[in-house]
Amino acid sequence: MLELEDDRRKLANATNSLARLKSLLTLSSDNCVKMVETLTKFDDRLMKLEETVQPVYKETGNLQRQQENINFSLKRLDYVIKFYTVAGEVEPNIING
Repeated sequence: MLELEDDRRKLANATNSLARLKSLLTLSSDNCVKMVETLTKFDDRLMKLEETVQPVYKETGNLQRQQENINFSLKRLDYVIKFYTVAGEVEPNIING
């Protein structure tokens, strides 16, 4: 008789453990679904952000190249302008021979 009650107690404990495990598995599955939904939304938002930022990024690169070209042109102009003043400086020497 004692063995029968011991077996029943073990069976009840195993049944309770199984029910708890099933409950935890359901909770874990629900959390997994919520996590996938959250990550999907996050991925969608990242794609929208990339679509928004990409043209700005490209335009910024274009503007930087234009700025570099302008700076280079200004430096070259400064160099060339120096030669335009040389004619005025040497003119008296040329006239006076």
